[in-house]
Amino acid sequence: MHTPIKETLDSLPPHPALADNTEQAHFIERAERQLEDWSTQIEHLTTASVRLTGDEYTTAAAELKELRAKVGAARHKLNTHKSSSGAKWHDAKLALDGLWTEVKALFVKRGVKMSAQDEVTERHFL
Repeated sequence: MHTPIKETLDSLPPHPALADNTEQAHFIERAERQLEDWSTQIEHLTTASVRLTGDEYTTAAAELKELRAKVGAARHKLNTHKSSSGAKWHDAKLALDGLWTEVKALFVKRGVKMSAQDEVTERHFL
């Protein structure tokens, strides 16, 4: 008696390339959500910075400009490499991880609290 093909195929582990694609898709999905959240946070910080004056405003404006640039660079890197695979994707992911660290540090510097998942959890603006 032969085992039906479907049962045999279902019992096989996923091909490594498929597992990598699934991991990449999840990473891209999480990254896109994080970029959207960060963009929203930047808008909130920008709105809150209007209340500042003098040196405080100048400092906040410079930091917000830097935040926008870093988030923009991360978005560009992600969009450019969404369809990459193998070593190209791995290199792009490492670069994105570095940009993530820089962006998180800038948010923390502005007083925004981050959760363990690196998402903004509380809005303590300026």
